[in-house]
Amino acid sequence: FMAAAVDAPADQATDYRLRAAKAALDGGDPVRADLLLDQIPAPTSGQPGDARLQGRYRLLRAQTALARNDPQRALRLLPQ
Repeated sequence: FMAAAVDAPADQATDYRLRAAKAALDGGDPVRADLLLDQIPAPTSGQPGDARLQGRYRLLRAQTALARNDPQRALRLLPQ
């Protein structure tokens, strides 16, 4: 996914990076998932597909926090 992200348009590159982070998390490597998520600028409103990307980004961040035994961080990342 990361190789595909290099040549992709910005919104598609973000999608590929999110997929790579999800794959790392599903593979039992939350540290790698966090490192991959660190390479993605946090999506903000006004960007193409912003709500979908924001939701996926925040959910993955929360899932990695839970996988790393940090429930407080996970709660902060999820919308109220």
